[in-house]
Amino acid sequence: MIQLDEATLRIVSILFSLLSGGLLLFSWNSNRINRELLVLGASFCVSALANALNSTTALGGAVAYRELGTALLFFSYGGAWQAVRIFERRPVRPTLAAAGGVAWLALLAIFESGGWGRLLAIQFIPGIYTALMGLELWRGRSEELPSRPALCFVIAVDTLLLAVRGLLITFSVVAAKPALLQWVPMVTLLVVMGNIAAGYLMLSMIKERLEGEQRAQTLIDPLTGLGNRRALNVHAQRILLRQVTAGQPVCVAIIDLDHFKQINDTFGHFIGDSVLRVFAERAMLKLRPTDHLFRVGGEEFLCILQNAQERDAVGVMERVRRTMKDYLLGEGGETRAVTISAGVASSQRVGYDLEDLTRAADSALYRAKREGRNCVRVYLGNETQPGQPPDLAPAGEAVIKFLGEGRPDGRAT
Repeated sequence: MIQLDEATLRIVSILFSLLSGGLLLFSWNSNRINRELLVLGASFCVSALANALNSTTALGGAVAYRELGTALLFFSYGGAWQAVRIFERRPVRPTLAAAGGVAWLALLAIFESGGWGRLLAIQFIPGIYTALMGLELWRGRSEELPSRPALCFVIAVDTLLLAVRGLLITFSVVAAKPALLQWVPMVTLLVVMGNIAAGYLMLSMIKERLEGEQRAQTLIDPLTGLGNRRALNVHAQRILLRQVTAGQPVCVAIIDLDHFKQINDTFGHFIGDSVLRVFAERAMLKLRPTDHLFRVGGEEFLCILQNAQERDAVGVMERVRRTMKDYLLGEGGETRAVTISAGVASSQRVGYDLEDLTRAADSALYRAKREGRNCVRVYLGNETQPGQPPDLAPAGEAVIKFLGEGRPDGRAT
């Protein structure tokens, strides 16, 4: 087999650890929000220092340097474990992170040089910390990140290699077979390469999470926290397809805050924004867990109600309507009630095409406004003359125009 010089291996390990640590610290300095980069980068640098101290013994340095280097190596593994915990948004455990290094320093006073306790500690404490890193990542697997499976695999292999190295050294002593030690440098090199790969994949996971959060922000209306038109375009077709496949009815409701322009003109846009936020909060409390509410215009909202008959959708919209009845603007005799109107359309009458459902719901909303507002109306199929599309309120126009942008013929994607 290929023989690896121990001194060369140590130099390679020191240089790669410094390089990895430096890159992670540089990345952290560019975006100091990610503390895990700071902790992981520092851990790599401490690992490089530990290897440097361990190397001094071979060059005639004091044995104390080697013992300190081993303790620092354990601290670096504990720090890397904490970096993973920070990434997974779990509490930091500094005492447990330092336990390996502290235990090693305690063992120095108990066991003589080369004692069994010390020998086992050197070989298996890094493996324990590495296994804990893998466990933390596995517990967080509900957050699907492309690099997570690869990092879990690398850490699992690293843990296995550390265990194999420990067994090789232990059995070489127990069975008096020094020939087994010739495999140790190769296994150590693989561990070093695994550590570098883990650092790179960790950096990739952080980047993937940031990109995912940025994408999610583009789907959120910043004022109300609801999904916006873009979110509607992303999620609606998937929801409707799921309902078609399951053979379940679906309803679409368009909700409009009555006389909202007058509210803005009378009380100002700050109060108008407050009205929108309050409505969104109260409406979400009245919806079912399977319902989806989007803000699609200034004061217009669209709700998709899964597995809902017309009567179910009307019941939900009535609850939403009544939730605003005690919300008054102004003081004394100058108070003004905030009311809403809603139009509901069912797939059992219109079909599962989102554009058709939106047109029908908007037609029902227009009828609710013609009949005095502050009510819920259902599309019955007779709102318009045959062959003529129903008149569109601003909400319906905006939604259909937006959905139509994805196809050359102007129809919804």
